Amino acid sequence: MSVPVYKTLKQCDHIATKRYYMKNPLLPFWHHGVYIGNGKVAHYGVDDEDKMPIKIQIVSLNTFCKGNLENLKVIKHKRVVKKACMKRVEQSLNKGLGKYHFYYYNCEHYANWVINGKPYSAQSKVLHKSKRKFEKYMMRNQLDALMNEMKQSREV
Repeated sequence: MSVPVYKTLKQCDHIATKRYYMKNPLLPFWHHGVYIGNGKVAHYGVDDEDKMPIKIQIVSLNTFCKGNLENLKVIKHKRVVKKACMKRVEQSLNKGLGKYHFYYYNCEHYANWVINGKPYSAQSKVLHKSKRKFEKYMMRNQLDALMNEMKQSREV
């Protein structure tokens, strides 16, 4: 039997927990944060009372995982400098960072920035590509429909 991930966490581990957009099981995503030790996680989150604004916060691991500690994974990085990592967490809490944006600066961007100084989100890159493909598909279908409509009107 393997040891649960949450029992093996080390300071500055990049962690993620599975969540569901609008609580829909068909729309899963990974919520990212950085384990900073003593059962605490730094992440982009909201206060439960007001749901806004999305901001950098320190919460318990249990809160971060919404009580589902078994649904946690660690994202491996080649090199983690703990001193720099913790300095970036402190800096983000004191000065704040750029405004949250679903595609351009989200929880995964934040966690990667804290770990290695480079904001990056594989998840949003995939979603952004999918969004562009969907938009092209819709435009193509709308154009085809318009062309068919014009063709039919000429025949009348």
